[in-house]
Amino acid sequence: MSDRIPRISRSALWRAGFIEAQGFRCHYCNRPGGPTIGPDARAWHVDHKDPLADGGEDSEDNLALACKRCNIAKGTQPYRHFRAYASVAFWCAAPEPAAERDLDALL
Repeated sequence: MSDRIPRISRSALWRAGFIEAQGFRCHYCNRPGGPTIGPDARAWHVDHKDPLADGGEDSEDNLALACKRCNIAKGTQPYRHFRAYASVAFWCAAPEPAAERDLDALL
């Protein structure tokens, strides 16, 4: 008999809304992707910050949008440990929007 926590079935519509709400960016490395594809040209992963295997809940506040690289690297590590590691090893600063004068200089 297994003590596994049952997963909540979430629709494709929920998934699309979740990805958009996360700004199409990996929670761990901050790299941008698109509505369905992450920055590594693979489908986004919805990661359990606190792994189900360690007693984490299958609730929305325990979920994070992750690229495949970060989700595989995290595995079942505790959230705070991997987040600290990823923020140093993988973090990608978001590009600042170009100022209008900078764009005018290109013309």
